Amino acid sequence: MAVWEFVQLVLTITMTYSLASQPCGNLTFHHHETLDGQLFNDTFITERNVSDKAPCLWWCFHDLLCNMVLHNSASQRCRLYSSSVITGGVQEAGWQYYTVACSNFRVQNALSVMTNQTHVDVTCPNGFSYLLPTSGKCFHTNVSLDIGRCLQTLWTDPRTDLIDTNVRRFRTPLPAPLSTGAEIIVEVVADGVS
Repeated sequence: MAVWEFVQLVLTITMTYSLASQPCGNLTFHHHETLDGQLFNDTFITERNVSDKAPCLWWCFHDLLCNMVLHNSASQRCRLYSSSVITGGVQEAGWQYYTVACSNFRVQNALSVMTNQTHVDVTCPNGFSYLLPTSGKCFHTNVSLDIGRCLQTLWTDPRTDLIDTNVRRFRTPLPAPLSTGAEIIVEVVADGVS
């Protein structure tokens, strides 16, 4: 019986031991305790009901836009975010703050991301430009890095032969191939007709 009690003790210690860095698949998450107890809304993706931190990090790993997680074990909630956030939070007890390490930070639609302590080098696919964000930072040691996204910025095709004036449809091929997580933003200018 003493052997079983020893095994239970080892399992309990193993399950309750928590590191500052938590790996999940190929991502490493850093726990930033100074931001615990806050709930953020900027860069929010989705919320899920999970009891443990491990499946919360797993959901983030499997969402190609996710770079930050808030987990609340008391309410069994998990919130995914596309970028790290440090301001604008409201006090709400129980939340723990985890961000993807900068070396693993995923930039939307990027082919590759290289980070160091002073800047970020991003390679975007053909037809896309790299835009720095207005907010949202990744933290590497004590240095904050601006992380933007790859975005098609100048794509207009005003050819009138593509416009059907009866039903007001517009068709044109995409200028670049789409990747998982790609974002299409359509801006429309009208002549005042509803």
